[in-house]
Formats: sequence, structure tokens, C-alpha cells
Amino acid sequence: MTRLSASFSFPSGVEEVYPGAFTQSAVKRAVFPSTVKFVGYSAFDGCRQLESVVFKGDDAIILGGAFASTPSLQKVVLPSRLKFLDDWAIFAHAVKLEKIVLPDTLEIIDDAVFEDCQSLKHVEFGKSLRTLRHHAFSHCHNLKEVTLPATLKEMGSKVFLDCRTLESVTFWGDAPILFDQGADSLGKDLYRETNPKLTTFVRSGSTGWKDGTDALPEKWPVEC
Repeated sequence: MTRLSASFSFPSGVEEVYPGAFTQSAVKRAVFPSTVKFVGYSAFDGCRQLESVVFKGDDAIILGGAFASTPSLQKVVLPSRLKFLDDWAIFAHAVKLEKIVLPDTLEIIDDAVFEDCQSLKHVEFGKSLRTLRHHAFSHCHNLKEVTLPATLKEMGSKVFLDCRTLESVTFWGDAPILFDQGADSLGKDLYRETNPKLTTFVRSGSTGWKDGTDALPEKWPVEC
């Protein structure tokens, strides 16, 4: 176990943060120079005092659980041209995180990346998002409005499971493909345990929307 406190800025030239390198340490702020291109599994998992994570570079590979179970995390600045958050639970259980701005280049948000971010109120999606996978925002109890870009093509089951105060989901593109996980019916759990008054808004002229079919969630109120 690494014992650190206060801010930890990696020196320029460092390229990798190894799996578990800072697990359960006392670090409060982590600043990554532009040279860092790889953050390993559970690198900062369980850092209960971690308050901010700042990437100064343009892209990086961030593996599963890298910043999971960080109950003090409030600020995240992602690499400016990050393409993928394509591993599981990267920021899961960051229960104080209220806002996340995703770069325009981001294409994939993998399973449970922001699961149980209970204070999350605002998510700013970029212009390139293609895939939202299973449980990506499940148990985000304070998320009220979501606007998804026209580039979105596929969504997994239970993306918004237990988002209790979610009031609206707006799609700017055509209906995404809804894919399955395990024994779930195809896409039918997308809105499970959300606000019963939740409304889906879709762009006029968009295609693929059908209400009450196996291809879309059971609760799919659509307003054009």
C-alpha cells in the first residue's frame, strides 16, 4: 500500500501508472502530465481522500476500477481528446462527483463506468458518442436530465437503472440498437426503477422508434 498525502503530480516523462499503484492511499489530488498514456487496473481504487483527478494530455488508456470507490472525488478533468472509457467501473462509487464533462472525441462508455455516482447531476456528452454499455449510469440518484448526441448507435441494458429522479432523456439521433446482457429481455431494463414520470424526447424526423415492442424498453414514452 502506498502512503501519500496532499497533491501528487507525476513528473513529466512518466508514461504509465501501474495497476494498484496507489490503491487505498491517502492521496488527495492526482495530476497527470501529457506523457501519461496508461492508468492500470484499480490504480487509485479505494483512495477515500482523493478529491480531484486532472489529465493534462490529449489521450490515455484508463483501465477498470482505476478511480473506483473514491468517496471524496469531486473534480475530474479527462484527456482533451480521449476516445474510450472502454473498461468497467472506472469511476464507480464516486459518490460526491456532481458533474462530468466528456470530450467531443469520446466514443465508448463501458459497463458501470459511472455506476453509483449518487451525487451526479450533470453529464455533458461530446459529439462522437457511439456506445453506452450496461449500467453505465445506474444508481445515479440525482441525475435529472440526459441529452444524447446524434452519433449514439447502441445502448446496453440497465444504463439508467435506479436513476430515481431522472425526468427526461433526449435523443438527437435515430433510435439506438438496444442490446442484451445475460437473461435480460432485449433492452427492456433500460429505465428500470427510474422516475415513473420520465419522458423520452426524440428529434422530429428521426427513425426507428416503436413503442411497446421487444426492440425497445417497456417504459418508452415518446414525445416528438
